Amino acid sequence: MTQSEAADLPGIDQPKVSSLVRGKLAGFSIDRLFRFLTALGSDIDIVVKDSTKQNKPGHMKVAVA
Repeated sequence: MTQSEAADLPGIDQPKVSSLVRGKLAGFSIDRLFRFLTALGSDIDIVVKDSTKQNKPGHMKVAVA
């Protein structure tokens, strides 16, 4: 899929797709990024659980299946 084709699905322009591909996420809210992913056919699962480490901050992990 070209960047132009990818841009058409969520209704954004190709330069925004290029920014996302290059990891430049400034100006994109989490909600907007999630909407892009679902428009492109991805499912999003968010799991929140207690940390296994006592008295330490938790961590965040992103996995792509």
